[in-house]
Amino acid sequence: MPKGTLEQDETHKQAALREVKEESGVTARVLKYIGKTQYTFQGMDDIVNKTVHWYLMTTDSFYCKPQVEEFFSDVGFYKQHEAYHLLKFHDEKQIMRRAFTDYGSIDRGKEKERVE
Repeated sequence: MPKGTLEQDETHKQAALREVKEESGVTARVLKYIGKTQYTFQGMDDIVNKTVHWYLMTTDSFYCKPQVEEFFSDVGFYKQHEAYHLLKFHDEKQIMRRAFTDYGSIDRGKEKERVE
């Protein structure tokens, strides 16, 4: 579940696609916006408030390569029960469940029409 910071003049959707590409090597397509989560943490000098926008995506290739420059050691596609147990935070588990539910209800014919 790649995350990152917006670059100048970049939309949340563009940033999400870029982060997926950078962190995994995968070229993805957005199927739909799933929602956002918010959290805070203690930074070096102050409290940081973060908002993460989540997108349901698809790809034509399952080949992945972790971004070693950012110290990622693994990247991949997982079955729902595997992914659920890999996630640490409750809000990410909720987003993942929503993504699996939404993916199951997508009309595959309309998805192909949007892509072509």
